[in-house]
Amino acid sequence: MNANRHSGRGLPRTARRRAHTALAGVTLTELIVVMAIISLLAAVAVPTLIRMGALSRRELVDSARPVFGLLRAARTYSATYRVDTAVVYTQLDVVDSRTGLVVRVIDGLGTAWKLRDEHMKAPPFDAIPSGERDAAYVMIQAPEGRFRKLPTNTCVENEVFEVDGDGTSMNGLVEIVLYDPSGNQITPRSDYGTQLDDAFPAHVFCPSGLMKPEDSTYARFEITVGPSPAAPIEERFSQPPADDIEAAAYRRPPVRIDVFQTTGRTRMEAS
Repeated sequence: MNANRHSGRGLPRTARRRAHTALAGVTLTELIVVMAIISLLAAVAVPTLIRMGALSRRELVDSARPVFGLLRAARTYSATYRVDTAVVYTQLDVVDSRTGLVVRVIDGLGTAWKLRDEHMKAPPFDAIPSGERDAAYVMIQAPEGRFRKLPTNTCVENEVFEVDGDGTSMNGLVEIVLYDPSGNQITPRSDYGTQLDDAFPAHVFCPSGLMKPEDSTYARFEITVGPSPAAPIEERFSQPPADDIEAAAYRRPPVRIDVFQTTGRTRMEAS
C-alpha cells in the first residue's frame, strides 16, 4: 500500500496525470517565455552598462597591459645586461573633446639602453656632445625596442608629468636624449605649434634594482592609463558632464600601474 501511494498507482487517472506533469519540468512554452524576458532585460541593461563603463573597463585593462609588460621587460633587461634601461615615452598634444584645450599625453612607448663610455669613443656615437652623454640612450634592437602606439582613444594620462614644488617628478620621469643605432638623434615630434624639448620622458631601471632618479624621495611612482582627452565624450564619462565638478565625478576610472623606486617592481591593479 505504501508502494502504491509513492508511485501514484493508487490515484485516479487525472491525479496521476497532474503528478506526472509536475515531475516533467518546464514546458517548451514556459522556456520560450523565460528566454524572451532575459533577452528583453539584456537589451535594456547592456547599453546602460556600457554608459556606466562596466564593459569598457576590459578595453582599458587591455590598453594598460603593453605598458605594464614593457616596464617589467626593461627591469629584466637592465638586470640581465647590467645596463641602465629606459621605457621611453612619446608625447602627443591633443584637443580635449570637452574643453577644447590642448592637453599633452603619452601615446606610445619603446625601450632603450644607456650608452656606455666605450660606445662614445668611436663612431657613430663619438660625435655626441659631452653635455648630453650622461643622458644618451640608444633604442634596443629588438621588437620591444620599437616605438608602439597605445590603442586608439587611450593614453597614459598627463598626471604622470606632475612635479613637486622643487620641480622634481613625482612619478619618476627623467629626461633622456635618444639616438638610433646609426648615431642620429631622434627628436620628439611637435603638434599644435607646441615646441617640445630634445629630450624624451622615460622611466629608467638600474642594474642595482633602483630606479632613477636614485635619490628620489618618492617610494612609489604611479602611471594611469585611461581614455584619451581627445576621445568622444561618451567614452570618457559615464554621462555628459556640465562642468568640471561633474567631469571629475563622471570620469571613467583609469587603470593604475605602480612602480616601486627601490626595487623596480611593477604592479598593475586587477581588472
